[in-house]
Amino acid sequence: MKLEYRQTKYKKLNSKIPKGRGMVKWMPFATMPEQYEAIQELIEAHNLKDVPILPNDMLEKNERIAKEMIGQTVIVRYWSAGQEIMMEYTLAGIHEETEKIIFHKNNKILPIHFYNVYEIIRGGYIDRII
Repeated sequence: MKLEYRQTKYKKLNSKIPKGRGMVKWMPFATMPEQYEAIQELIEAHNLKDVPILPNDMLEKNERIAKEMIGQTVIVRYWSAGQEIMMEYTLAGIHEETEKIIFHKNNKILPIHFYNVYEIIRGGYIDRII
């Protein structure tokens, strides 16, 4: 027995078949937006770091470097609101009464508490390239 195959064009087969909505994009499990907000908060909380506890020799080293580089561009690694930040600033000075190092960049002043500074490195790499 020999099987016969027929090729037909389905559009002509039944013209009453509905076209549908085409490609529908959807997000799985999007029925509970509160769940996504809670998960996002957990992820952000997981990425936060504790306040650093620096040894006295490191604090003294940072203070010595800060005094030497007043008025120069430096790269500073510091802790702020649970995150470690590394930025390039101009070191404006040290305010010993409040134990803060004063930085500025683009006419904005940024005081950082001395105990939150991990490291101060000579900066100005961008200035040398340009």
